[in-house]
Amino acid sequence: MRKALLLLLTLLLCGALVALLSRNQAERRQDEAVDRIVAQKPVVMPATPATPVAPDAQNDSWPLMDFSQLKQSNAEIVAWLTLDNTTIDYPITQAPDNDTYLHIDAYGKKNKNGSAFLDYRLHADFSDPNNIVYGHNMESGKMFADINLFKDENYFHSHTSGWLYTPDKTYRLQLFEVAVVPSIGNAYTWSFEASSAWDAYLTQLSQDAKHKRDIDLQWGDRLLTLSTCSYEFKNARTILIAKLIG
Repeated sequence: MRKALLLLLTLLLCGALVALLSRNQAERRQDEAVDRIVAQKPVVMPATPATPVAPDAQNDSWPLMDFSQLKQSNAEIVAWLTLDNTTIDYPITQAPDNDTYLHIDAYGKKNKNGSAFLDYRLHADFSDPNNIVYGHNMESGKMFADINLFKDENYFHSHTSGWLYTPDKTYRLQLFEVAVVPSIGNAYTWSFEASSAWDAYLTQLSQDAKHKRDIDLQWGDRLLTLSTCSYEFKNARTILIAKLIG
């Protein structure tokens, strides 16, 4: 009886180990698939300036990205996001809902990492007052995991800029605030009927800020809000907000 029990326990442990190894291999393959997508980032012509660009500078000659290959891979790729000196360097997709790209990558393959995606209710050209992009907070560091690093004050103040490439235009990103907010609330407002609503939104945003930089924000400016899961409370989200310049 004891031998049979030991044999059964051995078989169960072996089965659990095989299942764990199989899951780890599957997750590694999915992470590698994300890396392949990033490696196929189109060459930006002319090259993105090697020297730092002032976050508030405006330059109509900023480089454009060629989206022809990306669109052939997936017509729902609408932009490419790069945050300087972070691992965030990904295509942005947009589906007719906010569920699709939680579970598939930017090339439409099943993947636990999902894809960074623009809220389905917004315009694909990032012309809304607040353009909201979601991405997973992965333990592996993939996708939007680095957004949570901005909660560290030193990290926040040493990472100030990025690029948003669309098929028609390139924008410089001026990162100015990080906050932890509920998944539903003021931070996810994307349109404003009047300047008073915009001002009220910015006031609340400032009050919610964990870290922020004072920048010039006017009625008519456009923002990019990057959102990922956080764990300070139930349904918490870390958001990183940038002003679109260009």
